[in-house]
Amino acid sequence: MILFAGASYNDIKFDKYHDGYTDYSGNRTGSAPKYDFNLGATYRSGNGYYASADISGFGKMYLDSANEYTRDAYEIVNVKLGYEQENYDIYLYTKNLFDETYDINGWYSGTYYDYSPPREVGVQLSYRF
Repeated sequence: MILFAGASYNDIKFDKYHDGYTDYSGNRTGSAPKYDFNLGATYRSGNGYYASADISGFGKMYLDSANEYTRDAYEIVNVKLGYEQENYDIYLYTKNLFDETYDINGWYSGTYYDYSPPREVGVQLSYRF
């Protein structure tokens, strides 16, 4: 069994920032989540079968210097079940297992939307030569 994990913490604010119209001093920087993490495990049997699962999380994020637009914290779970040999790999996977929605609506020289991808389920075959 292989276990993996990672984490980061980001607490950055503008000391002094004035764009000529507005003073953003003390606001959080845009497009950087307060934290992020990942945690997962992969199990490989001796006969080529394997299973893996991981979770990735992202903290609240401000999308603009005024801190008016935000994306709330969210987590994504992915799973994979497969069979692997020296030259090929076939597996069933699910990305965003619980169909988490983390759309954003922000402002950057106009209003914009970025829609989160829905749950994705598929089968993939990889061949190595």
